[in-house]
Amino acid sequence: MVLTSCKEENPNPELLDPIFSHLQKQEKEFAKLVEDKKKEIKSVQKDLKSSLPRSPGRIVANKSYKKAVKALVFLEQKAKYYKIRAEHRKFEGRKSYKLAFSQNKAWPDPKEYQNYLTNNRLKEINLNWSARVPKLFEKNPNYKAK
Repeated sequence: MVLTSCKEENPNPELLDPIFSHLQKQEKEFAKLVEDKKKEIKSVQKDLKSSLPRSPGRIVANKSYKKAVKALVFLEQKAKYYKIRAEHRKFEGRKSYKLAFSQNKAWPDPKEYQNYLTNNRLKEINLNWSARVPKLFEKNPNYKAK
């Protein structure tokens, strides 16, 4: 008895793609953050309506309302960005999968995923110089007098 198998193309190759799954996860996280921020805005609006005009409480509530709205806009933009990126990655993944399948190559390329993770880590690094560089003064436990 001889068993033979033929290679069959995957109809949904994007489900195998770790970059696509990471982008979808990011999209879901930001969508959840958007919903949380909307709830926060509703509570701040209640505080704003209940406070007296020209009172310090109203000034604080107004500032926190403006800050929350600004944060909401940012979070909505990020959620939309990750949604668009995931859709684009889905399209590109299918295209590259078909190419790799026709050439009998491994897909997804692990090097591409490592580069993606490196790029994400570099995007998240704190750019504040004083946070990254050690302080050289007497109160620092790593300070050594010359």
